[in-house]
Amino acid sequence: MTPVIEFTESELWTIRQMATARGRFSRASGTATQKVDESRTDVEIDLDGMLGEMAVCKWFDCWPSLENGPDPGFDTFIGRFKVQVKATRHQNGKLLMKSLDDFDAAIAILAIINEDLTVRLPGWCSRRDFLNDHKPFNAYGKDGVALEQTKLRPISELMASIRSEQLKRSA
Repeated sequence: MTPVIEFTESELWTIRQMATARGRFSRASGTATQKVDESRTDVEIDLDGMLGEMAVCKWFDCWPSLENGPDPGFDTFIGRFKVQVKATRHQNGKLLMKSLDDFDAAIAILAIINEDLTVRLPGWCSRRDFLNDHKPFNAYGKDGVALEQTKLRPISELMASIRSEQLKRSA
């Protein structure tokens, strides 16, 4: 089952505030948005990114990185693993990276932002999976690397792996 995360009005208000603050800090530090689609504004891209991150954090009951500066290369920790969240509004969207060097975390999760601001989490991959199965892509005139949704592992598998890891460490 693919999780779909819903937010309350209060959560959406907070997410908008966090996205605005992160966008301001990022632009002030010279960090550009990760956008591929130039028809969208930086504010829209920052909001989608924060929606994706907060959906993952809500599903896995963890906190987002609140780094206010250059991108640290990850968005949260799940268990002991650094996680990078990639958000898109394309229902058949791919997990995109600007380059292989951009994948700094142990895990990446794809977040699909729906029109009603719910977020679908179709799957995840390890860094090794991405390195083995990625394909070059060009969208809107920008080159990068991508992994198709069909190559992603189900979120339930990541949940089970994290629980297993936690049980091993607590025994």
